[in-house]
Amino acid sequence: TEAEIFSLLMKERAKVVTYEQITAKLGDCGSNKIEVHVCSLRRKIAQIYPLPLIKTVRNQGYRAE
Repeated sequence: TEAEIFSLLMKERAKVVTYEQITAKLGDCGSNKIEVHVCSLRRKIAQIYPLPLIKTVRNQGYRAE
């Protein structure tokens, strides 16, 4: 699931990936599950890349920079 989110964010790099787009990719999952997966993904990325890669766009979704 995290890999699918990461893939989607990288494909749409610098664009906002909405919660709806992530839900469409993953199937029916609530925003809380998405937040948990993104948090885990951020933690894993932080171990190898020192700068924040995934930004939260309030009330819209996420963006990879």
